[in-house]
Amino acid sequence: MESAALFTLGSSSGLRLSYLAEGAANIVYQIVHPPASPSTEADLGFPVDQADGALPATPPPTEISPLAIDPRLEGKLIRLRKDLSTTVPVTESWDHFQNVVIPLFLGSQLVSQTLFKISPEFVKTLNTELRCMEDDGRRSQRRHGVYVDENEGYGTLVSNMSSDEWSMSIEFKPKWLLQSPNAPEGSKRCRTCALRAMHQARSQGTRSGDNKNGFCPLSLVSGDRSKVSGVVEQLLGSSKFSDIDRMWLGDQLIKWFPQSPLLQRLKQLQRDLDPNGVLQANLQSQNFLTAMTIRDCTLFLKVDLPSFHRLQADFMY
Repeated sequence: MESAALFTLGSSSGLRLSYLAEGAANIVYQIVHPPASPSTEADLGFPVDQADGALPATPPPTEISPLAIDPRLEGKLIRLRKDLSTTVPVTESWDHFQNVVIPLFLGSQLVSQTLFKISPEFVKTLNTELRCMEDDGRRSQRRHGVYVDENEGYGTLVSNMSSDEWSMSIEFKPKWLLQSPNAPEGSKRCRTCALRAMHQARSQGTRSGDNKNGFCPLSLVSGDRSKVSGVVEQLLGSSKFSDIDRMWLGDQLIKWFPQSPLLQRLKQLQRDLDPNGVLQANLQSQNFLTAMTIRDCTLFLKVDLPSFHRLQADFMY
């Protein structure tokens, strides 16, 4: 890892970040680029005529230096680690991604990630904004009190897979794509559904098997059109797409899931890396830890709107 080649984000970088989302371990920010058209003499670096305060005539376009936007930031989001004892240092996570995860997949199947440096001063500014968000109710109550690690020093740039005016996207966690080796013979539920039903029963005080709050991951790779259709309906149920777009996207997903090489690859890796199941696994085994990591990662599906023909699937580690 050549630190000298890394992009550095500091207070003097001129960039502003906008809070987008957060999970248990990281907070994700959008990059707010500087305006395309400078508005003051300070932006252009032109001297002011001291006599009347007027600016000189605007030079031809060829003489104006454009406001540079680092190409490494185009189409990217910024992911920063939370200050928790349970989170892994960014450089350690990055090394694992480079040396363990990348060799398991095709390059086109992974969300692009780039390591960068970030100054403690910049992080302090972000944490101040998080506290302001807590004060005015813009941050979830369950996230209060946990902030970006000011001593981390690193973050990751990740490809922006969000919907925009040109595309539609959804994201979800595939979880366990084959039955657990530890499941009792004749089990009617997969591990994911069994855990969900247990949590529902505990929270409601009754047994619940309707699985209303999630889909069965096994349905994704079942090849059964009716089961796949049920999963797609749940994935798109809370989306903000128009009825026409939702219907079209649903049809594409119903066709894509059964033949997806990415889902089949995830299923194969779960089988190969964890053949014995969690109850009999060596908890220190690199293969087992990688299998569990894969089960908890996020799958992004993005479809371009103008052409209505390209479906991009990427896996987020």
